[in-house]
Amino acid sequence: MLTKDLSVTFCGVKFPNPFCLSSSPVGNCYEMCAKAYDT
Repeated sequence: MLTKDLSVTFCGVKFPNPFCLSSSPVGNCYEMCAKAYDT
């Protein structure tokens, strides 16, 4: 099976995927971060 490369470089920082949370209520606790990632 082939895999897709979803990596992105933002402001010189390379991320393995484009999922990134900003400072907000969503990043308040682990449960909310996990829910955002699963959505």
